[in-house]
Amino acid sequence: MALRWPAPLLFLVLVAAKPVLSGVPDVVSWSADSEHVVLGGRRSGTLVLDRAGKGGLLSEKLLSNAMPSPDGRWVVAAREDDFVAIDVEAGTAEPVPVPGGRGRPVLYLRTANGDVMVVKNTAHHEIHRFGAPVGEPASESLRNYVRLWADPTDPLLYIDTGFGLEVRHQWTGQLLRSLDAQRKEQEILDTVRTEDGALVVALRDEDGFRIWTPPDPPGPTWDVDPAAPIALAGDGSFVAVGVADGVDLRASASQQVVEHLKTKGPVARVAVSPDSHAVVAVTDIGLTRVFQVEPTGLPPVVDRAPDPTDTGRIASDVVRRPLADLHPFDQTVAMPGATAFLGWAPSGRLVGWVGQQWVELDPATGKTSDPRVPKLVPGSPYAWADDGTVVAGVTETGVALVDTRKWKILKELPTGGRHQQIQWHGKLLVVDAGSGRASAWNPLEPLDGAPQGGAFSTSPDPVSKFVQSPNGELLAVRGKVPQVIQAATGRPVKALSAQAGGVAAIAWSPDGKRLATVGNDGTLLIWDTLTWQPKVLVEGAHGLQVAFSPDGNRLASASYDGAVIVDAETGTIVERLPFDGLLASLDWAAPGLAIADNAGNVYVRHF
Repeated sequence: MALRWPAPLLFLVLVAAKPVLSGVPDVVSWSADSEHVVLGGRRSGTLVLDRAGKGGLLSEKLLSNAMPSPDGRWVVAAREDDFVAIDVEAGTAEPVPVPGGRGRPVLYLRTANGDVMVVKNTAHHEIHRFGAPVGEPASESLRNYVRLWADPTDPLLYIDTGFGLEVRHQWTGQLLRSLDAQRKEQEILDTVRTEDGALVVALRDEDGFRIWTPPDPPGPTWDVDPAAPIALAGDGSFVAVGVADGVDLRASASQQVVEHLKTKGPVARVAVSPDSHAVVAVTDIGLTRVFQVEPTGLPPVVDRAPDPTDTGRIASDVVRRPLADLHPFDQTVAMPGATAFLGWAPSGRLVGWVGQQWVELDPATGKTSDPRVPKLVPGSPYAWADDGTVVAGVTETGVALVDTRKWKILKELPTGGRHQQIQWHGKLLVVDAGSGRASAWNPLEPLDGAPQGGAFSTSPDPVSKFVQSPNGELLAVRGKVPQVIQAATGRPVKALSAQAGGVAAIAWSPDGKRLATVGNDGTLLIWDTLTWQPKVLVEGAHGLQVAFSPDGNRLASASYDGAVIVDAETGTIVERLPFDGLLASLDWAAPGLAIADNAGNVYVRHF
């Protein structure tokens, strides 16, 4: 679309003979179609240019964070108390109030997927969304961040949290990536995605400027001025670096200067168009110029072969899928106290702790019973024998084996007691032994007073957690150093290092042929346990607990206040299940999916 300046110009536009600002702009932003660029700030004024570098100044004063719409027709910006959307073609302006009048205007994005508004309150930022595809306006709160910007082509938000990079879906708020470069005082300068979805991040830390292609570590530092303005090409292949007499275009992979763009004076701001073929530079006195560039023969910045399970990639076809429907739970039962370790018993009832009581809950009727099992520590974990006739519970000094038909203790294993983890499948019962260690017992053999093989290390992370395979032979260990080990000896089998920042939750499929790991980086991977290779990557299923369905065809991943149901074959999220309160437990068995929160509410979904 060509810019057409209306006559009369009203109060909106004053055509400039030369593209000169009254100072250095705060924001330089290209439209998604790479045909228009907006440069603006409260002190500099706001300039709108086409790809040829022609355009004019907006006469509207005191604008900040001025941003173009995807086609360049609109300029949206923050003012003192509200936002404004300026129709460049029609020469009209539309004030946009802050919802409820609460918060300071920060940023307003007019995207192909609707409008996204950001306001700042005392302790957090709020994101408000308007328009398709969600219908009704939606909002969410985020902790205060350093900077937020939008992907020009897909409904993604990039957030520099001050501790790393978050990538969220604009419309669901789902966390797609949470990445930490493990560098002190890091600052995210720019983020783009390559054609196949690989993330390329420009950052500055205490040592200097670097290129980072997660999940690999950040690359070596560059020899550039620490204060130099920097922008990534839309495809990540080169970096535009402002220097004393222009802009150096440097290959991202090699750091080599491949082209120099000459300006009259030092460059204070620089931006590259999404198609990587235009660069806008602003000098320290506000002189602006748009360059056409065609860098060729640049080495690829991401040297990993394309892989659909690469956690450093976010594929466009995934984030553009229609949103999964919200589905209510079929039943909600309010319990008279906080729940702990609530899960399905072989009888089809839910069993666990409610306050200080061991309780059986019939979700169909809401009725509960208290078997009053002696000696078990309230709120402690438990594990069922495979046939359901015995449950192992934690006592002060060991593990008690309880007959579930009479609720009588059969015997007690001298395991040390007060365990935070207990698993029982096949012939082995495994308990934590503190400080990242565990011990395995055969509870059905005559009691000999000692575990099989003695205590062994599960992880160098002392707070790691483990989940036993259905046949009892392996432990999958979550934590900063996720791995699979033998359940009897702790001998390493496979390191699970595909996800950055470790693993928050793990679940085995009922047949043991797949393993799901929910990463702290916001991804969920489904692994083939024969080859120990990830086969499916799920976007937006970040969670704290995860479980397979009884038939292994689906997964539930639950976070603090909601869950998603995932097709385990395709990695597609097929349902979203919101709930109140904070997640306490998650279990999925033949009767259905059961989620309990810390307020005593139990939610059941039948399938």
